[in-house]
Amino acid sequence: MGESVSVERLLSRIYEAAQEPELWPDTVSAIAEAIGCRNGVLYEYDIASRRSDFLAAHGIDRRFVQNYEDYVGTIDPWNQRVLGWPVGVVAPTYALIGDDDLRRTDFYQEHLRAERIFYGIGGVVLRTAERMAVFGVQCDYADGRFSIETHEVIATLMPHLSRAYQMHAALRDARLQSDTLVEALHLLRQPVLIVDRKAKLIFAKRAAENLMAQGDGIRFSAGHAAPAHRGDHD
Repeated sequence: MGESVSVERLLSRIYEAAQEPELWPDTVSAIAEAIGCRNGVLYEYDIASRRSDFLAAHGIDRRFVQNYEDYVGTIDPWNQRVLGWPVGVVAPTYALIGDDDLRRTDFYQEHLRAERIFYGIGGVVLRTAERMAVFGVQCDYADGRFSIETHEVIATLMPHLSRAYQMHAALRDARLQSDTLVEALHLLRQPVLIVDRKAKLIFAKRAAENLMAQGDGIRFSAGHAAPAHRGDHD
């Protein structure tokens, strides 16, 4: 995988999942498969209780997911070490804990080994005082460590995953106060634009309409959203 078109499609899917949470599993699957990893996850981690809640788990047995949410996540050394890792920065698991140290843990021997998971790469997409959201793709020891290209692709996706998750969390909270997605979008303070894969405008809050009218970073032309300045297409 190295084509920019593939990355663009992944970005489109990421923002679609932000609006429709049921799309997260397919989105994480698409990222893992594009990179050539057999597993992928996106989950929320409660810092006080150390309990986890998955939004997506690709290629992982459902019993493992349930066990992870109930207990395994509380002994996951990756979680504990990534608590101090900068948000949005790529974190290969071998930068968090050495191979030999991981092998000696119950986390690997009793849980990861059966799933053929040894290495992971991803990072924290959001962290607050109460929780953090973590994205990652994983592979077996036999697959080897991740290539420079994989690092670069994940680094490209991370800021978008962060923005999409923040939108997801804001919409989730707003939906508790509304009956429809459109009502929830109007409750958000931020300007919101929704476009399809061809940048055709589907929805815009009034604040977003004002931005487009002012040509402030983005404009509206022939039914499509586009950068206000030609150079921004890159």
